[in-house]
This record gives sequence, structure tokens and C-alpha cells, in this order.
Amino acid sequence: MKVFVLLGAPGAGKGTQAALIASRLGAEHISTGALLREEIKSGSALGQKVKAIVESGSLVDDLTLFDCCSGVLSRAHQAQKKLLLLDGVPRNVSQVKILDSVLENLNLRVDAALDFEVPTSLLVARLSNRWTCQNCGAIASGNSEGLAPSSCNSCRAVGSFVRRKDDEPASVEKRLGVYVTETAPVSSVYRERAILHRIDANQSPELVYLDVGAVITKKLK
Repeated sequence: MKVFVLLGAPGAGKGTQAALIASRLGAEHISTGALLREEIKSGSALGQKVKAIVESGSLVDDLTLFDCCSGVLSRAHQAQKKLLLLDGVPRNVSQVKILDSVLENLNLRVDAALDFEVPTSLLVARLSNRWTCQNCGAIASGNSEGLAPSSCNSCRAVGSFVRRKDDEPASVEKRLGVYVTETAPVSSVYRERAILHRIDANQSPELVYLDVGAVITKKLK
């Protein structure tokens, strides 16, 4: 199984591309954001802790994050998928080492890191007009007036979109600041390993997918 790490600031389009790759290439997509939201939804003590951290715009600590995703990684490996996408981890240089250790125990490694690059001004605009379906978790952009979509294209639910706390303006600014100081340096680690691939994510989703697909196809040969 080939392991791809998806890097890039919040709003860069990682989730959109992961969904396309999963549906078209049969990849297993592990979104730590989705895992954390499921934990929050469960109402557990861990979920309450995660909720407070996420809504403040901060990053979940390493131990909590890997507690949530280690089991999923193991199950994906056992399912013998040919391609695994990691979206949301590693989020800092320390997590790179933790992920290396977790993957090594499964006889795996990070084969490539895709760094989605988008101008900061566009990231702010995207996040400020991003809505999440309460029913299925799908993410969509609002209309030109910044209002939520009336229905979900994924599950057809009507009036189900809400703005997540971490997509509100104050949290967006903090999230991007945290990304610059803590997450962006991860790219340098994978660049030094010669497995970093820069992706121009300031394009339509289909054009971005073509660039991503080219890298994946080459790695799967």
C-alpha cells in the first residue's frame, strides 16, 4: 500500500481532492478532521475535550490525535488498499516522527507528500463562505451573498448546512496563523526526503485533480 500525505492550509482543497481520488481510484481516505468531528459528536469525555480545542481554532495535541487515528490506519492496512490518503496528519514536525513510527509498525512509510498551495487571501474567502452538512458532513460553499446552500448535493438533506465554529472569521484567522507556525514546516521535512510535490490548488478542482493524479499514477507504477 502506498501512503500519501496531503498538506496545505485549511481551505486549500485537500478534502475535495481526497474525495475525488477515493471515488475514482479506490483510495482509502483518512481525514483526521472527520475522525475528530465524529469523536465530538459521540459526546464522550475525549470528544468534549476535542470540541473545546477545535472551536478555539487551536490544534488537537499529538497524543489525542493519534489515539483517534491509529486504529483506523491499522484497519486500512488490513483491508489491503493499494492507496492510502492521510488528510490532516502530520500537523507538525513532531507528528512526522510519530507517524513514521506508526507506519513502520505496519511495514509502511510515507511515499509522497502533496502540498496544496493557495494564496492566503483566497483561503480566507473560501473558509469564510464554507458550510458543513449536519447530516452527512459534506462541505459546500455558500452563495454569492454568503448564505448557506438550501440543500445538500451528497445526501439531499434540505436546510442541513451550518457554519462550523472553526470556520467563523475569528477562528479562521487563528487557524491560518497556527498553520504558518506549526504545520507549514512539515513540508520542509518531506522536501528533504525528496518526496514533496507542490500542487497549484488555485485552479478548478478538475485541473487540480489532473496534477494530483499525475503524481499518484507515477508513484503507483
